[in-house]
Amino acid sequence: MTAHKTLHPINATLERNALYDASLRLVKDGKFQAMSVTEIAYMARISEGAIPFIFESRERLVTDLIEHVTSQITKTIEDAVKKSTSYKRRFFDVWYALYEHYTKNPNVIAFIEQFDNINKNKTGSIHPASTEALIELFKKAQIGEVIKPVNAETLAYIFHENVVTAAKMHASKLFVDVNFAPQQLPEMLWASISAGNNN
Repeated sequence: MTAHKTLHPINATLERNALYDASLRLVKDGKFQAMSVTEIAYMARISEGAIPFIFESRERLVTDLIEHVTSQITKTIEDAVKKSTSYKRRFFDVWYALYEHYTKNPNVIAFIEQFDNINKNKTGSIHPASTEALIELFKKAQIGEVIKPVNAETLAYIFHENVVTAAKMHASKLFVDVNFAPQQLPEMLWASISAGNNN
């Protein structure tokens, strides 16, 4: 029996989520590699001694955090894809779903960027543009000739960076200071990749 199963399941879930949140807040401060169990516990307001009952080690916490973040993003994309049968509408549904996810969870962007920077040229990227559901979104559109014939992986990356740019602008309050709304970014992207029909 592993140590993390000895806590009551409800308490373990609450504390696990608190540790995820604390880790992401530390990552936002540029501490992905440097964050210690002591810092994570302090930020989460959990006794450091309780951590081994939830995660066997700091490495396990980070591994589970990666899985937690990627599964949330994948679910966000997959749920949005199911909302509409029209490709154009699906394009915007996915964009807005990711935008909402990142504006509600701004530390996730910092986590993705720091993880990918540390793991450059290694396997195991967690970049959402490599998510199968997002790449499939563009592959299907090319089959139906709804968008221009551009590499689906490239389009997934451009699409994701477009969302991240809007979320960062939202976080820095740029939309308040200029005559620019977040929906203009996906509209400009759609105009640049659309093949000209309204499917």
